[in-house]
Amino acid sequence: MTSSFAAEEARRNLTIKFPDAVDALDNFLAVVDIVPVIFNDTCPIELPEKDAPIFLSAVGAGCAHLS
Repeated sequence: MTSSFAAEEARRNLTIKFPDAVDALDNFLAVVDIVPVIFNDTCPIELPEKDAPIFLSAVGAGCAHLS
């Protein structure tokens, strides 16, 4: 499972650094559950601003682990 925010960040980074890997990412994302991104909640732990939506989306989706 991933969030739409994390998927787009991965696509952006691969496009810049490893453009040949974008097709592999798209194949992977085709079989992964993509959950909505959560931006507006207050993060209960201190995180860099760019990481809070990833954490909040994982919590909102009921994930037990984040890596």
